[in-house]
Amino acid sequence: MGEEKEHIHISIKGMRPKIGLFIQILVSAFIIVSIVFSAMFLLAKKGSENLLKAEQENARLKEEADSKVAVPVLQCAIEIKDILAGDKIAFPISLSGTINSEISNSCGWILYESVAGNIKIIDIKGNIIAGPEQIKLEDAWLDLLLIQKPISWISGLNQIYEPQTTDGIIRFESTSPASGEVKYKFDLPVKF
Repeated sequence: MGEEKEHIHISIKGMRPKIGLFIQILVSAFIIVSIVFSAMFLLAKKGSENLLKAEQENARLKEEADSKVAVPVLQCAIEIKDILAGDKIAFPISLSGTINSEISNSCGWILYESVAGNIKIIDIKGNIIAGPEQIKLEDAWLDLLLIQKPISWISGLNQIYEPQTTDGIIRFESTSPASGEVKYKFDLPVKF
């Protein structure tokens, strides 16, 4: 029996370094798992913050649009070549057409340094789906402006958010170069 005690004592004594190593591995694993979960939590928090910011921006834009004085609609100023009212659109989308300037007739669009305003795509709930992007005038726009001819434009849009409805609009806005205020607009109904 005396030998058994000594033998057990030797076994426990020999296990101490192994138990210490096991505890170190366990602590290291706990630290790694804690770091991974912390990183996942921070990423999830950042993603929810970005979503919240986007929702707040959409709400602000909708509230701003509802509170403003009605902007005159000038359908006669814009011609769109690529789609018709009610067409189904897909992204990315390229659009083109012609614009009548404000000096060429009473139904004119404000043009400034080869830009004729902005274009964006909005769902029926007022959420911005794509844009805003500039409506860019093509070459020789100044010459055409001086001789009072319609001026060609082009614009492209990539989707930013998923539409929450199946119907929406492509909104063309003519803005004041001085203030950025929307002076005229034209909405083309589309489907997603």
